[in-house]
Amino acid sequence: MCRGCHPAGTLKGGDLMKAIRKKPGKAPEACEVENSLEALQAEVGGYIESFQFKSDCTLLINEEGKNLGLTPNLYVLGELLVGTVLAVGVKGEEFCDLPDNTAHVLMRMLGKETLWVS
Repeated sequence: MCRGCHPAGTLKGGDLMKAIRKKPGKAPEACEVENSLEALQAEVGGYIESFQFKSDCTLLINEEGKNLGLTPNLYVLGELLVGTVLAVGVKGEEFCDLPDNTAHVLMRMLGKETLWVS
């Protein structure tokens, strides 16, 4: 299991994982977030929706962001993502640290308005 990955029900307060936060109109920033449902919901401002980005990375967004009229952020494969976008690592069905090599690429890519991933 990677550092930062936690099976359901084993989270302890304060467990952190490396992530990238991208707010609308702002540059992406590396951050650490608590690996808990409540903390991830706080990051995106509501219920989370996972937008699979790569095999080792998912983008977390507000599930109701478009209905709430959140500010447009960026397009990913033709899909408009609104509000804060949080990139985290994923291993199986668990969120975990964003791998360093993926984080390096994402920091550059998330600064653009459109992402194309093959």
